[in-house]
Amino acid sequence: MVNSKTVIMLACFAAGTVVALGQEGAGVRKAPAAPAAPIDAKANKLIYDRNTGRLEAWGNVVIKVGSDELRADYMRGNTVTKTLYAVGNVILRQDGKEMRGRRLRYNMADRTGVWEGLEGSMEPFQIIEAKEIKRKYHGQQTVYIATDAQVTTCNKKHHHHYRVAAKRAELVPDHHLKVRGATWYFGRVPVLYIPFWYRILKEDFGFRFYPGHSSRMGTFLLSSVRYRIDPYTTGESHFDLRSKRGLGLGQDLSWRTKGLGYLGDLTTYYVDDQEPVADDEDPLTKDIDSQRYRVRLKHLQHVGRRSYILTELHYLSDAYIREEFFEDEYRERSQVDNYITYTYRGDSYTASIMGRGRLNDFYTTVTRLPEASLSILKTQMGNSSIYYEGETTASALERQYEKGAADEDYSSLRFDTAHMLSRPTKCMGFLNVTPRAGWRGTYYSDTRTTVSYTQTTFVTNAAGFGTSTVTTVTEEVPQGADFRSSPEVGLETSFKAFKTWGGQVRPRRHVIEPYANYTLRPEPSLLPDEIYQFDEVDELVEDHSVRFGIRNKLQTKRNGEPWDLIDLDVNTRWDMEAEEGEDSMGNVSFDAEIRPSKVFKVDLDGTYDMEESLLDEFNAQVNVGNKDIWAVVMEYRLREDSDDLVFGDVTLPAGKGWTYNVYGRYRLDDGRWEEQGGFIQRNLDCMKIRTGASVMPGYARSDGTEREDEWRITLEMWLTAFPKIGFSGKHRN
Repeated sequence: MVNSKTVIMLACFAAGTVVALGQEGAGVRKAPAAPAAPIDAKANKLIYDRNTGRLEAWGNVVIKVGSDELRADYMRGNTVTKTLYAVGNVILRQDGKEMRGRRLRYNMADRTGVWEGLEGSMEPFQIIEAKEIKRKYHGQQTVYIATDAQVTTCNKKHHHHYRVAAKRAELVPDHHLKVRGATWYFGRVPVLYIPFWYRILKEDFGFRFYPGHSSRMGTFLLSSVRYRIDPYTTGESHFDLRSKRGLGLGQDLSWRTKGLGYLGDLTTYYVDDQEPVADDEDPLTKDIDSQRYRVRLKHLQHVGRRSYILTELHYLSDAYIREEFFEDEYRERSQVDNYITYTYRGDSYTASIMGRGRLNDFYTTVTRLPEASLSILKTQMGNSSIYYEGETTASALERQYEKGAADEDYSSLRFDTAHMLSRPTKCMGFLNVTPRAGWRGTYYSDTRTTVSYTQTTFVTNAAGFGTSTVTTVTEEVPQGADFRSSPEVGLETSFKAFKTWGGQVRPRRHVIEPYANYTLRPEPSLLPDEIYQFDEVDELVEDHSVRFGIRNKLQTKRNGEPWDLIDLDVNTRWDMEAEEGEDSMGNVSFDAEIRPSKVFKVDLDGTYDMEESLLDEFNAQVNVGNKDIWAVVMEYRLREDSDDLVFGDVTLPAGKGWTYNVYGRYRLDDGRWEEQGGFIQRNLDCMKIRTGASVMPGYARSDGTEREDEWRITLEMWLTAFPKIGFSGKHRN
């Protein structure tokens, strides 16, 4: 027996157990054979009996069994039965993971243990306690199996905001967690039981809930569950309840492969709407019934390394389902698109064929069934200094107006080809000069002409007296096929100059780049009012002008790399063929990006009307702060002929663990709030809890229909380790 601060080295053998024992500084007895599983032990006091294999240690006990390290205040065990019992501040470090507990029964042979008061760390999880943890191998993966375990992602000891109690939990570190018989607790309150739960740790799979109340939807609970179907396919099922609008069901599928392959998603949704929008005066809403739905398909399919097929299809029950039930998606794009296109990218060209149609008759759409195009990038012609670029398109076009519109549909076959030659040169070593010459020809199978005539209406009253009214009537008369020819010549020129100052400590550089672009395009053989209008190709008119401007950059260096503090471009157009009484100088356009630091950004762009001396269009956005901690966003949008919008969003921390937000959108043109609201958020170590409210006052739409006032109250809660799981994610309403 050995008493005192002792270092003991133990070696376990296949045939029995032989122990080499020695005090500090003393010689160590040699074992008769090479050890198979070496044991290194340290303690303030240690007792070992090599005949029975009994081991007992007190005070700062550290025992290493192969790559495992076990620490405790007290340990006893047996090297023959391969067991250890540890008590007090027990720490087990195994395969880079660390687990802590009050007591542990450890098996040195299979490296498993039975814990009491376990606190283990296997990112992102903390194991609060487990009756038993076993380890096994499945191929190259290490699998931990815990019974009667409690798991959380909270880091605070002795206080966990939530936990999952499971009969059995199987964890493959950095890959997946599989749980059977799981009960979710928030605090001490059980809130949810799941017989089986499986999640890949690097993917946000699981349940999501979004409760709240709004004046338009009533009290609602929007819920979904995300899951993996196979290595390439995931699914999300939706079950939504709204007290005013009824039950909504949805099924989403997403698919993708690594590298070149395919990716896409299919979104379906159905709602049995108890209060559908209905307005007998609006032809788009008067036929809406309670059975409302939407189907959306997006798919990108690579066909080899140079070609792909892109598909987007939407089928809707009515024109307003996206605005009412998919508000965020509607704000991004108010009208859907339906097309299938095949594209091939060569070294210097791109070829494509597309079909764009309309699946619902409540949208105005230009269909292209089909359209084939060939675009040739700017390419050097042989060894010459001349470059060529061109684009040729053949289309079967039809403009289809929405149901109930007074306009009549029209169509035409169109073949459009444009070609341009250019020759970049440099004069006097600094001035870039690029002359160009080109031609555009467009064939139309159908054209039109405009006929105006006067019409007199005579009305007689009861006394026999009459009045006449003369009106001018304008009508479009269809014409046959015709061809438009449009030649063009031009010249681009620019140069750069710069100056530096500030030395190596605070380097600054100002770069100035004046430029000008001269264009001469005579009047085309067909004018826009003689052509059915489908897109910008049909808007071609004569042009004899110079667009000139100046670009300024103020630069410095950050971490050895160039940093643009200011990037400003100002330009305007001089019309050299302006009619008498017209202003030859066009609007001044400007575009500025200001980046004084990584947490402060300003973006400005717009146009200034020189003739009217006013801003015709202006956009300004200011972003300040770190979005993960605090942020201030201010935006102003001006359109002289439409809306005038101010937007503000302020998110600030307020005390330890709290975040406040307020936001609002205000339309200056008609003096009304579009939306205002905010939220209060509690930030805990493993979850965030947010409650918010918003108000959207009613307004009259451009089509004359009315939207009523709406207010909304929401509650959100999500785990910081899995931000897309929990009472969060506004995916509907």
